[in-house]
Amino acid sequence: MKNTFLHHHVSYRHDWKFLNNYILHRRYIDQIHHMNKCLHYKCILHHNYSHYGPYAGLFKGRPSGVLIAQDPGTTNTYGLFYLQERGALFLRPTIPIYGGQIVGLHARNNDLIVNPSKSKKLTNIRTTSADEKLFLTPPIELTLEAALELINEDELVEVTPRAIRVRKRHLAEHERRRATRGAAQDAGVEALVR
Repeated sequence: MKNTFLHHHVSYRHDWKFLNNYILHRRYIDQIHHMNKCLHYKCILHHNYSHYGPYAGLFKGRPSGVLIAQDPGTTNTYGLFYLQERGALFLRPTIPIYGGQIVGLHARNNDLIVNPSKSKKLTNIRTTSADEKLFLTPPIELTLEAALELINEDELVEVTPRAIRVRKRHLAEHERRRATRGAAQDAGVEALVR
């Protein structure tokens, strides 16, 4: 596991494997998610505070990009079914969304603008191959801790009484492009000054 330090050897009792690790507290949330994902949620985690340690430096952010909703609407099974090939989703069908909201993690390292509210075009002709049942993989449930661990510098977490959502700081695509272009120019100017 990343950012962990093996404290004690691995011990076996019956069919259980016990690992004792030192984990940095600020990476603990990420470690829980990573370990559960790797072990298919078949593990029990328990933690105790051990000691203060030296500053471990900055950590790399999320290695993958995100799926960003293009337009406001309501998610549906048809739209989400074709998005799950692109990455892991955070939403179920019939959830209201808005443009700039993050609806999932992209399998690649770039951000992708998608339309999860895309509906199927209806016709009067029905065939057995066209009316297949669509099955969705269960979405990732976002808790406040997981959402805070997930975001990058250009993203925000929205907390309401009914939902926890993740969104881009700039909702419109042209504003996001302008902000990244401005950040790149500022970095170039700082490099020239040095």
